[in-house]
Amino acid sequence: PHDPTPQHVLLQMDDQHRLLHKATPQGYSTNCCINKNPGAHCGSQEGSFAWIDHRLLRNGFIAVMTSQELSLYLFLALAADRNGVSFYRQERISDILGLDAQAFTVARDRLVELGLLLFDSYSITSPNGFYQLLPVNHDAPDFVAQCDHVEQLVNAFTVKTK
Repeated sequence: PHDPTPQHVLLQMDDQHRLLHKATPQGYSTNCCINKNPGAHCGSQEGSFAWIDHRLLRNGFIAVMTSQELSLYLFLALAADRNGVSFYRQERISDILGLDAQAFTVARDRLVELGLLLFDSYSITSPNGFYQLLPVNHDAPDFVAQCDHVEQLVNAFTVKTK
């Protein structure tokens, strides 16, 4: 397979070890702002800012999440306060994401099952409540292994006839 990664890359860094320009043999050049010093900021962020935990990718969650679950997780991450809590109403989130009530509920419940979200309803009859994103400190479920395990259980309890 062809590796599209260029063989030679020219990087221009400033005195703070921030990447200013990147150029390849194909002539691609861009203004960049990548800070190589942890804790230092590149430019300034006005207003609020959110990060998405890289462990969603590294721990296998992106591979097992539907597009509805991913969009809901992203929305909640962007809407959350510094404790990961969001207070948006289900109807408002559904309108923004283009989800009907059932698709929203399935996505929310699945994020809870995956251990990525806590949901606490305002009351037993309310579809609305508090959403809190949880730290991604575990691996995504291995559904293939679970299917193999279920198949083994079925075979173990199936009466064999000859």
